[in-house]
Formats: sequence, structure tokens, C-alpha cells
Amino acid sequence: MTTNPIAAKLIAKKAKPENAKAEISDNKRDTGQRIFDTLMRSTEKELLKEQKLNRERNKAIVSNLPYALGVLDEEMLLDFFVALEGSAPASQRKLIETHPMRPEGVSELVAEVDAARAKQAEKLKAQREAERREKEREQFERLRQKFEPAKDEMSAPEDSKSKG
Repeated sequence: MTTNPIAAKLIAKKAKPENAKAEISDNKRDTGQRIFDTLMRSTEKELLKEQKLNRERNKAIVSNLPYALGVLDEEMLLDFFVALEGSAPASQRKLIETHPMRPEGVSELVAEVDAARAKQAEKLKAQREAERREKEREQFERLRQKFEPAKDEMSAPEDSKSKG
């Protein structure tokens, strides 16, 4: 036996049960889970507040839109409907076309906008295709240089054979 009283106390003390460490880690896990749950609830509340604000904002705009359209002059009204229809999908365009305040000539201008967008999309597509081809060509050249023996290497053995 040891004469040191502290060592004697430590030796005499019972060993901690095997599950003591597991309980501590479970408590830490529970604390972490509680923190995570709190964070999720607060994030969900913020999201719901934001969605409610967006709904209220949209409702306010929609309820005041007829008055605002009535105040616009003919040219601004035309531009508004062109922008509105130009940004809408086909199913919504058909509904917008039935609006009583929609001026004449909107369909033609929207068709022009669509044609310009299609032309721009074609240009972009052609540009991307050209870039893709250029990358393929560069990759082909790198691979060709890597795997084809150089002309100097091919002609050197032939020269030595003809000399020998």
C-alpha cells in the first residue's frame, strides 16, 4: 500500500461505471440537438414572417394596380403591358391579353421582343458551340502531341539504318 493519502483515496475510490462516458456524450448530443432545434424553429419563424410580408406586399400592389394603370399615359401603359407580357409565360400572357386596360399594339411589340430574345439566344448558343469546338480542338492537339512521336524521333532511326 501507498503512504500518500491522495493516492490512497484515488485507489480506494470506485471506478466510474462504463456508461458514465456515454451519458456525458448523450447529454452533449441532447444539448446540441436542442440548439439545432431552436435554430430551426427561429429560422422557420423568420421564413414565415418573410413569406407573410411578401404576400401582403403583393396583395397591396395588386389592389392598387388598377388605379395606377389609370394614371399612366398611353405610352407608359403600352410599355408596362409589353414588359408584363414579355416576362410572363404563355399561359399567363393569354390572361394578361384579356385585361380591359391593355392598349392596342402590345402583341406586336411583344412579338418583336420575343424575336430579339430568340436571336440573342441563337447568338449565345453559337458562341458556346464555337467555344466548345475550340476546347475540343485544343484538347485534341494536346493529346496528339502527347501520343504521337515527334517527327525528329521518327526520322532518327531511319537515318541510322540507312547509314549502317
